[in-house]
Amino acid sequence: MPAFAAWLDTFAVAAACAGFLAVLACLEVFADAADVAAKVLTGVANAAATASETATDRAVLRAAPWSTFSDENMSVFMGVR
Repeated sequence: MPAFAAWLDTFAVAAACAGFLAVLACLEVFADAADVAAKVLTGVANAAATASETATDRAVLRAAPWSTFSDENMSVFMGVR
């Protein structure tokens, strides 16, 4: 009977280790999913910022198109250095 108890203990330890490894695998999957989600959200935030900047640039050009001709640009057009 002690041999059976020892075998049962060994089986219980093996089952516990397998369960622990399964939990680690699940955590790794969730960590990977969280990493992907973070990258997606970063991309969405960057796209929103770019869209906002583009909209602002277009609005400025429509409101005052002459504002694009700064002194710096005019000196290039006129050949002034």
